[in-house]
Amino acid sequence: MSQQAEQKGTVEGLEELYREYPEVVSLAAKPSSGRQLSKNDILTLREVAEAMGWDGDDAADELKNLAANPSERVEKYVELFQKYYGEARRPLERGDYPQAAEKLWGAATALIKLHAALRGCSWPRGATASCTTTSPTT
Repeated sequence: MSQQAEQKGTVEGLEELYREYPEVVSLAAKPSSGRQLSKNDILTLREVAEAMGWDGDDAADELKNLAANPSERVEKYVELFQKYYGEARRPLERGDYPQAAEKLWGAATALIKLHAALRGCSWPRGATASCTTTSPTT
């Protein structure tokens, strides 16, 4: 896929994401431009982080890079998978299954994003889901 086609896909993905979740796209623009987050923004960021199973810093970094080419995030998704998968082991060994499940959810989110990025897919959720459920054409 050409860089121009990838950028077009990213822009179209952001437009679709904005239609579904305008508050997330608006929130993503703030840290990139150096603007402060409001109390509502912080609550939205917490919701996004919780849905992803990631901590606030990792979710904020993902939002800052929302418009990035997915292939540029491959190494980050590997790092995030390893982080959350590793963090799941300790609570699992203690028998704290809810905490282990939360960490595994974060690891699964990173792994799905990694798979989608390797295939050139990104946001929105529907496009990522479609990309991860279809066989490669290679």
